[in-house]
Amino acid sequence: MVQNKVGKVKKVFLIVLFLGIIFSVSAQKFTTDLDGYDWVTWINSERVDYITGYMVASFNVAELLQWVEYNKDEAGTLTEDIQGLISGTMAWVTYSMTVGELTDRVSLYYSEGVDFLKFPINEVILVVTDKDWWNWEKN
Repeated sequence: MVQNKVGKVKKVFLIVLFLGIIFSVSAQKFTTDLDGYDWVTWINSERVDYITGYMVASFNVAELLQWVEYNKDEAGTLTEDIQGLISGTMAWVTYSMTVGELTDRVSLYYSEGVDFLKFPINEVILVVTDKDWWNWEKN
């Protein structure tokens, strides 16, 4: 019985992960092409909409990971790799600020000068929230 539940949890997790990859690849060109040059042309409500969508997507990832972690007791223990993936991803997709605060931080970043406008919005969000994993070893 437990083995059956483990299999179901794995299947659900893999299906959601697969769909996430498919949708992110199909949307990747659009979302990763947006940068500071786009940001500065948007009115505030468009900026808020972008940040809201980003945070909602992050929240949905967090909810999925919490569901997987919650169901591990019924399905058995998760491997250390999966537990590490869950905890690392949770730290990366949770934010302790409002949409308005994050919007203001991104705007402030882009106001530093023309050289900053070339960076994609999704990367700037990680930088202004100290979640820029590519700089973690430098700190």
